[in-house]
Amino acid sequence: MKAHVRNMHVAPLVCTHPGCSYKKPFGKPCDLKRHLATVHNTIGGYPCLESDCTATFSRKDKMMKHAREKHELFKCPHNHCSATVFAVERESHLRESHGRYECAIGSCISTHGTHKSCFTERSLSAHLRTCHRITFESVSTLLNSMSTRTRGDSAFTATLPWFVSYRDCLSCLTQSRAAQKSRLGGNRHFKALS
Repeated sequence: MKAHVRNMHVAPLVCTHPGCSYKKPFGKPCDLKRHLATVHNTIGGYPCLESDCTATFSRKDKMMKHAREKHELFKCPHNHCSATVFAVERESHLRESHGRYECAIGSCISTHGTHKSCFTERSLSAHLRTCHRITFESVSTLLNSMSTRTRGDSAFTATLPWFVSYRDCLSCLTQSRAAQKSRLGGNRHFKALS
């Protein structure tokens, strides 16, 4: 309330740009800043990130709108990632946002048809907790139980004892019956290609 009184009545935030016809005071400094950037183009520009485009914009949201309308953007092909980035940002997106972990829980396989999720360890942990409702303690157990197996190429596979299974996991449902009989092995929940 104090900020409103100060900005609107005591020391009004008004545009002082020469020739500006907008005379009402702004409620917040950011509103005045946005007005200056949009109407008067007084704040540093945002150049289009496409290498062959020379367009410059006063606001980032305007530059992004231009990019969506005028340029082809890269849609990330990995499951569970909805990122859309400029072509020049593609490599950095893949390097920084994706890791070597793939979710192997049954519903991810049956929904997407492939193991192409490419999580970092941290994002896999979040994925298992939010999408599959696996508790934090169980996720920690999965991550700590990674074992190395070699079959053509080396891969790390997380397994749990035969008596641990998850309701959402098709692998658990089919493997646990066989494992109960043999008391060997475990249920595979994710893998990491090295």
